Amino acid sequence: MSNNEEVNNTAQRALAQSSQIIEDQGSLQDLSQASESLATSQAQVEVLSKLVNTLVESMNANRNQREPLPRLSKDGEKVHPRDFRPSHYESCPTATHERVLWLENINLDLKLNQAGIKWHDVDKSLLCRADYDAIETAPTMHTFSEIDITVPYSAIFSSSQESCLVSIVDNRNTNCLVPIPTRIWKALSAQVYGLLKPEIGKSLRYFYQTVSNLDGHALICKLRCELVIAFPSLHQDV
Repeated sequence: MSNNEEVNNTAQRALAQSSQIIEDQGSLQDLSQASESLATSQAQVEVLSKLVNTLVESMNANRNQREPLPRLSKDGEKVHPRDFRPSHYESCPTATHERVLWLENINLDLKLNQAGIKWHDVDKSLLCRADYDAIETAPTMHTFSEIDITVPYSAIFSSSQESCLVSIVDNRNTNCLVPIPTRIWKALSAQVYGLLKPEIGKSLRYFYQTVSNLDGHALICKLRCELVIAFPSLHQDV
């Protein structure tokens, strides 16, 4: 091989090595740029994460400081839909079987419109049964962190206050059949008395004259069971 050819070969090898070095340098630059871009993205994610955490903490703080919403109704108050006092009730009929049907229709109407009395208690321990217990099972003590229900007026159509039970979930997430308080029962009874009495004509006044005033449950029992007693005609009743 001549000296010229050897020089040419050496120059070509040097040129190839130079090109490879340039390519390697370009790859290194690209890698460096990619690393810088990744680092920038990670920094942005960390900043965004801190902002989100700050926002969440601020919202939680505001929620804790926020005043509770006012209650729509308090314990013992009436809870009525707009159409609670229906005008379609007919006057109380005379025959016993017709009175029973009349009462059943009113009871159904009261169930559907969901009017009633608010029962609200906090941290109450009550003797009651779980809804899966047999009837003969003795009641046990159950604790309720909060009771907030509307007891419907239809509950007063039960056979007695003791048999009037409502379903409430206790602190152990057990459905319990709970007797309603006497104050709620009396409020229900008074409202139903006021609903029924105007529909009872003078010829049937015996039914409400022989029960305590505002005792709707006793009035229902009278209307269901007793025969009509005829009153003598008096001038002042004409």
